[in-house]
Amino acid sequence: MVTERDIDIFRSLERTPLTPEQLFRLGATFPEPFPTLNRVRRRLQSLAGVGQVRGWRYATTGQGSGPLYYKLTLDAYRILHGHDATLPTKRFLQELSIARHHHTRSLADFLVHTLIAADRLRIQITDFHPENALRITAGDRSLFPDASFSLLLPNGFRFTYFVELDNSTEPIRSIERLDSWQQKLHLYYQHAIDNRDRFKLLVVTTKNSSRLSHILDLAYQLNPNPKYSLVSGVALPEYLATSQPLSSACFHDERNMRMPLLRIVASPNEQKLKLRPEQLAVAAAAC
Repeated sequence: MVTERDIDIFRSLERTPLTPEQLFRLGATFPEPFPTLNRVRRRLQSLAGVGQVRGWRYATTGQGSGPLYYKLTLDAYRILHGHDATLPTKRFLQELSIARHHHTRSLADFLVHTLIAADRLRIQITDFHPENALRITAGDRSLFPDASFSLLLPNGFRFTYFVELDNSTEPIRSIERLDSWQQKLHLYYQHAIDNRDRFKLLVVTTKNSSRLSHILDLAYQLNPNPKYSLVSGVALPEYLATSQPLSSACFHDERNMRMPLLRIVASPNEQKLKLRPEQLAVAAAAC
């Protein structure tokens, strides 16, 4: 029997592959959270036993085996979307290549922390697209963000974000390499020019913290409209160590100045009550 919490699990795994530990943290946002990590592991094992999820191990350079990560099966995908739904790609359902392990695990850490932070602030995550699922155009070329989503604030304002992880594998400056940050940033700026909808590009560095400064410096040089900072960046370790990452100044703008992604403002009545940060309303301001 598929329970409401199973549906929450399926929806979570549709966004990104997850380890039991990541799913346990994310489960705090479910209407019925898991009481313990062992309960998460047992439920995933049960769902794997009936063919609704499938698990593989992450590679590890240390002693012992890496943690399991889970993905949906076609059966679970059809439970979510119906038997007549357009089928996902084979890559969506298959085991990750070892070369993608660090990238996927880091992206899942970022998304889980973001989803938890949004839930605490009563912000809805809408228009979510997992890795390589959204195609955006820039002239005659295309981009496929590592993730994209919108934050729908309690006051009705909506802000759209594209996420790109930097794992120190692509060159920063190169006009020849199509995977360089120079090429990638150029295309995002071109997309912003071609489309009226405003968005932010979130650059998340996972390894070398100095690369964030170099990428943001390049973004500032390439920006055709200095009045609008299109790119914001954050180092993943700092982001994960921040309890309120959406409203804390853990991000950097194109001038490398610290800034929050969203500004949190309390009404006069809320100020008098001295509510905790997670209880405050979110103002209509995106940095």
